[in-house]
Amino acid sequence: MDRETHEPIIGINIHLTGTNFSALSDNLGNYGIDNVPAGTYTIRAFWPAYHLLVLDSLRITENELVILDLLMAQAAIKFDE
Repeated sequence: MDRETHEPIIGINIHLTGTNFSALSDNLGNYGIDNVPAGTYTIRAFWPAYHLLVLDSLRITENELVILDLLMAQAAIKFDE
């Protein structure tokens, strides 16, 4: 979700670092990653027009449902002339 407007962002790549677990946000800005084993993870969220968002030390326990609202800040995009 956009940090300033609170509008959903479509197509954000959400990835658990060091794993094969990832997802893309849908047209409502929602995403889900199923069957993540218990452990501590770093989450990286990326979209070209936004600053990289990194959440360290997210602890997940067995059979836990974790809901994260990712608020992403817009970044300036530079183009060559």
